[in-house]
Amino acid sequence: MRFAANQPERYPGNSRTLGRFSELISEAVLRLPRLPQRGTLWIVTVVLALIVGLFVRSSLHRADAVRLAYGEQRSVLVATADIAPGTVIDESNTDMRNWPVGLLPQGAITSDSGRTATERIGKGEVIIDRRLSGDNGSGPETLIPAGGRAIAVPTGPASPAVGVGDRVDAFAPFDASRSGSAAASPTDPKFAARRVAKSARVIAVGPDSITIAVSALEAPFVAQASLDASIALVLVAPG
Repeated sequence: MRFAANQPERYPGNSRTLGRFSELISEAVLRLPRLPQRGTLWIVTVVLALIVGLFVRSSLHRADAVRLAYGEQRSVLVATADIAPGTVIDESNTDMRNWPVGLLPQGAITSDSGRTATERIGKGEVIIDRRLSGDNGSGPETLIPAGGRAIAVPTGPASPAVGVGDRVDAFAPFDASRSGSAAASPTDPKFAARRVAKSARVIAVGPDSITIAVSALEAPFVAQASLDASIALVLVAPG
């Protein structure tokens, strides 16, 4: 949501009303008995001053109504361009702007950042903490969540096309030896491929592998599946 700085554009009816008043005053002056030129100019000046005063008063009332409707404002960081994951947040793509407190998302950044975007941020969006890296700087390491691990996973023709910042689930084949069953039924959900990582963030993309950030608990399972060359990645929809 954006707020225009040019307030008169928000009330186009005011300029039309003022123009109509001026026309009416001009007609009234023409119908007045002939007066000395100085007296006529004095009347027109007084009437126009009253009209301008009423116009200003009306605009101020509207401004007060806007303040009452939205409440206190706070200066926050707003994207001035589309920001891709892995991009450092700085003055080239953000600006500090006033925003109604009642409309601010949770975790809005209230100062210059220097951190890296971990998700796509659209132009005009308020920058929030959970969409930025934990530390300042750039590079894949800034996209690893606190306590997480980064693992390179081999890709092949069947792998989905992904980019930095995308989320994927990682699956490994069902292990019949661990289940006590010699054969897996294709219709039994218990014997489906097991998910070894959920909503892992892609932090780097290479020609033959991608690097994903996983939790410390997921890391051993993803590493084993990767060593077995039996891992499948599934792209997760945003949201």
